[in-house]
Order: sequence, then C-alpha cells, then structure tokens
Amino acid sequence: PPRTRDALKAMLAFHQLTDPASHLSVADRDAKAQTIAAGIDQALPSMSDPAALAQEAADLLKAGVERNVNTLEYWGENPQTQLAIRPVIAAVQKMLDKASVLAKQQADDIANALTGPNDPRAKQWESLSNLAISTAYTRHMADYYVALSLDRNAPRRKQIADDAIKFL
Repeated sequence: PPRTRDALKAMLAFHQLTDPASHLSVADRDAKAQTIAAGIDQALPSMSDPAALAQEAADLLKAGVERNVNTLEYWGENPQTQLAIRPVIAAVQKMLDKASVLAKQQADDIANALTGPNDPRAKQWESLSNLAISTAYTRHMADYYVALSLDRNAPRRKQIADDAIKFL
C-alpha cells in the first residue's frame, strides 16, 4: 500500500542520509531529507524507542536543516530555501514530540514502580526523565528554524517565536 511504501522510503532515506560510508551531494542530502519528511507520518507509528528517535531527529536536523538555516542566517530570506526546509523541520518536530512523550511515559512507569532511592531502576528513570526534558527543549529550540522558514512579515512567525521563548 502507498502508506507502507512511503514509510519504507522514509526509513531507507534516513539510513542513506546517516550512513557514514555514503558520500551524498548536497542535492542528494536535501532530496533524502524531503523523502523522510514526506513519509514521517507513516513511519512514526512504528518507532517506539525514545532514545533512538531523539538521535534520528538530531541527525535529520543536522543533515537536512542546519546547512539551509545557516544560509538563511547569512544571506537573508530566500523563499525557495525557506519552503524547502519547512517540511523537514516539521518532521523533526514530530519525531522530537513523540520521543519526549515516550520517554516521559516510560520514566513515569518506572517512577511508579520504584521501591526506594537505592532501586537499580532509578538510574534508568533518571536517564529517561532527562531524555524527555532534553527532547522537549530541542523541539522548542527548533521553533527558531520554523520561524526562520517563514516570511519575515508573517504574523505566525512572531507567535511561533513567542511560544518558543515562553516554553524555553
């Protein structure tokens, strides 16, 4: 089915994008990032490891967004570049949102089962709790990229920046 195909394409593109042995051109990296963004809604339900999801989101942010954002910061607005990074940023934010929710749920489950301060699962709870906080923080830091991808006079741009500042 098309939805399954899109999810598989996204996962394959992600593997190719993050493979250190692959030597992708800038255009190929951008194309892979767009493929991931197009299939993330179908691939996301099968992702259940919050740490892996957070790492994959960070990798996608680095490979598919940061170079274009640096270009926008240096040269100013470019509608083509801004349009290209919007879906990739949205995919990163969806991944970070899910990672944060999963990590918080798992941390809460462990916290409810802890028997005391010396419980061996306390370290795992702390790790998951920190992951939930850091992914939520990174997700709202990515709001800067969303705001940058919008026209400077877009009313939504100020609202996105204000909401991010409020959260941070």
